[in-house]
Amino acid sequence: MSSQSAVEFSRKLRSLLEINKPVDHSTAEILIDVIGTKNQVVRELALKLLGRSKHPRAFDILTNQLNDKYRHFRAAAAYGLGELGVQEAVPYLEKLQNDPALAVRQEAAAALGKLGARSD
Repeated sequence: MSSQSAVEFSRKLRSLLEINKPVDHSTAEILIDVIGTKNQVVRELALKLLGRSKHPRAFDILTNQLNDKYRHFRAAAAYGLGELGVQEAVPYLEKLQNDPALAVRQEAAAALGKLGARSD
């Protein structure tokens, strides 16, 4: 993805995030494809939006991203799990309460709140 197309794509993803509507299956497939991109902004936005898709692979993809070495991807994955809205995410999010990065702990706490779980 060229830098110009990545900028345009990230604008579109931001718009989707701001609209706050569910993401359809075909859009989720695109999001899954771009999660592997080198463009950090696109990857972060894709993780956040994937949870809205309720795509069958979303849970596994998001929980795998919780182990990323970069805090902003771990935080985005936690956000995505909150959007996904499945109780199976609770133990993963609870583990993030001990993450060294404040942003990750905050997103995990917010996601736990969305799921009706208590965060410490």
